[in-house]
Amino acid sequence: MRENSKSVFGYASAISAEATEKSMQWTKYHSKCGGHGFAAEDGNALWERLNGHNVELVGIDNAKNGADLLIDGIPVQLKYCKDAYSTLEACFDSEGLFRYGGQEIMVPKDQYEEALAHMRAKISEGKVPGVTDPDAANSIIRKGNLTYEQSQNLKKFCTKESLAFDVMTQAQVAGMVGGFSALIAFINAKRNGFDYKNATIIAGKEFGKTGAKALANGVATQQFLRSEVGRKAATITTHAVRKGINVVCDTEVGCKIIEKVAQGVGGKVVNGAAARTIATKAIRGNIITSTIVFAVDSVPDTYRLCVGKMSAKDFGKSRVTDAAGVAGGSIGYMAGMAIGTAVFPGVGTAIGGFVGGILGGVGGGSGAKKVLSCL
Repeated sequence: MRENSKSVFGYASAISAEATEKSMQWTKYHSKCGGHGFAAEDGNALWERLNGHNVELVGIDNAKNGADLLIDGIPVQLKYCKDAYSTLEACFDSEGLFRYGGQEIMVPKDQYEEALAHMRAKISEGKVPGVTDPDAANSIIRKGNLTYEQSQNLKKFCTKESLAFDVMTQAQVAGMVGGFSALIAFINAKRNGFDYKNATIIAGKEFGKTGAKALANGVATQQFLRSEVGRKAATITTHAVRKGINVVCDTEVGCKIIEKVAQGVGGKVVNGAAARTIATKAIRGNIITSTIVFAVDSVPDTYRLCVGKMSAKDFGKSRVTDAAGVAGGSIGYMAGMAIGTAVFPGVGTAIGGFVGGILGGVGGGSGAKKVLSCL
């Protein structure tokens, strides 16, 4: 049953990379301003979604005095400074006036009560234009889901906060991958003569095993991107991908393909430099995630090789086959998504990505096996 999961791991690496890009502003986690504010945005957005709220991360455009999050349509500005006084003061301009009218201010969980008292005092002092009732502070100051310390830890490698965040953001990916693998296992079991009960048991085991591996791969990738080595690797990969995309965009057909990939990833029509940027991030994420998937999946075979349970020749064949499957799945996902977006944006994007990812994974692995069998 080992091969059941192989056909989905290229697709898994692609959707895992997409989940990472959508849930983490990891490129800003170690910025000059400290980066914990961006981590706080990501962490609070996740917790609000888990609490049943509709959340949009809108602060990416860096608009002056613009909201960071839209929570159920309400604009929310996050302020996460070292103490409640500094957090609240950051909401006022050089003349001492409140600069986020019409927005709620989300503050660290552990600073909420003190920040609320400061806001009441500011209203009483006439520092909040259009607001005179000190009790209005209750509708302006919003308690965050994270403390200041937790926002600091969320951006760091291998802390309980960052690990918990990564598990929760990758859980849906793991469930999807486990489900697809279980379906393949069930179909194969029935074809091999197993009854419904035993086929279901086999599928259940495959769901647990493949889902757990997909979760481990996703968490490992997001942790890697928090590390200095990961950031350097991402920088190198970004430069290489950007050069490749520029070459592709030398032709009109190439530009159209990049635009469709960007539209599939971003969910809206984009072109020119914006499309190249989105596509660069998506492809970079796929490359890094695929590499992590391959590395994690290599551990069992490496152990077998070291203890003499696998020959060097078999080890080499296994690694080449798996690398081809993962790479084929990732490439197939991007190609299928572009085609699906061109045919029917939205539904076509999702279906195209899935079909392309699965077929690419199967084709890549099978093709490598055929080549290796001739050697």
